[in-house]
Amino acid sequence: SRRAMILAPSSAREWLLPYEPVATGYASGWLAIRKAWRGDVDRNFVLSDHADWPGLLGAIAATQAETVWAAHGSTTALARFLGERGIQAIAI
Repeated sequence: SRRAMILAPSSAREWLLPYEPVATGYASGWLAIRKAWRGDVDRNFVLSDHADWPGLLGAIAATQAETVWAAHGSTTALARFLGERGIQAIAI
């Protein structure tokens, strides 16, 4: 079986329908300082969606992602940078 991780806003849940069954999670930096845990997901992650360049590249490296879809911020620059390093990246 193939395994993948899709990071997307909660509003994108309908995008996941073709991939059912899936496990869902909620990521927020707020989880580090207050109890903002959500019960409608399988797992909560203390992870801010505000990342600096080194932090973003570190997260991509840590996941060993083969493909990255950049959906916010400097998407074209990130996709080009990753592509030059052999990681398939798509600016959406």
